[in-house]
Amino acid sequence: MFRRIVAPLLVLSFALAAPALAGRPPLPAGAKQISAGHLPGMCTEPGDSSYAPNYGYYYSTTAKAWLAAPRCVPVWGNLALMPSQIARPGGAVTMTAVPDAGSNSATYAPQTRSITWEFPGKRVSGCGAADLSCTVVPFAKAAKEWQWGLFHVTMPRTFFIDSPGEFCAGQHACAGVATNAWSFAGVPPAGTCHARPAPPGSTTARAAKTCTYDTLRISGSVIGLRGRGEPRVVIKLLPLGGAFPFRTTRTDASGHYTIYTAVEPVVVVVGSHYFCAEGERISPYCSGRWPVRARESHRGVVIMRTVNFRTWRT
Repeated sequence: MFRRIVAPLLVLSFALAAPALAGRPPLPAGAKQISAGHLPGMCTEPGDSSYAPNYGYYYSTTAKAWLAAPRCVPVWGNLALMPSQIARPGGAVTMTAVPDAGSNSATYAPQTRSITWEFPGKRVSGCGAADLSCTVVPFAKAAKEWQWGLFHVTMPRTFFIDSPGEFCAGQHACAGVATNAWSFAGVPPAGTCHARPAPPGSTTARAAKTCTYDTLRISGSVIGLRGRGEPRVVIKLLPLGGAFPFRTTRTDASGHYTIYTAVEPVVVVVGSHYFCAEGERISPYCSGRWPVRARESHRGVVIMRTVNFRTWRT
């Protein structure tokens, strides 16, 4: 079967030109309004396209304009893709294709290398003609607006096994017509602030606004041969596949260190030891492969997910 190479497709929110008005400009004619950060679900409304994702518009107070963003994805049948999700800047996202409704493509599409993926950002693993899963880093950094990365997978709807039909004669696994599935991964704007209603009974009617910053806190100790903490040992953080650290610290007088990162997965170098920090776990692997040539993990490390936030009245 064939294999088609597809360039990464990034779907970024874009501004629709609107006349400068004193207040908010009107919603573009014929457009459907969505909220910022809306997770695209399945298309169910009359008039939605069945051949590509459908878009709506949300109003950006930063850009002072209506911005386009994905609203929903069509459903072709016999194939599902994991639901759209929100990702962290620099974080990996895995989408898995699931043939369903009686399809046998989960078995035969990988064998016949008849899977085609379109994906955003930097590939980490999978995403090939024989892969039912695709892992990528959609966006390395947060931007001023929402960023949306499109995943699109295509494969035969099902396979006819040892069919005597004229189109399949002589083939053990004969591919049927193609089906498609779509999904998105979104990264919120840098320093996203989430508005919350004031608590019941509050003396003020103003809303509370909270800005959150999702980070990993990595801490541990470096112990010497005599069982004592080793001071001033260099701790470095490297991006996956990178050679140069983007953050560096040293152990204190007792050999303890703490370092923070919003980038995942990340290679942590403690003296001559290497390990990977991803999610809330440590491993000698980073997304399924060795992070560096050295194959050593570091014991006694604690990783905690820390959400730093500040709240003020608006």
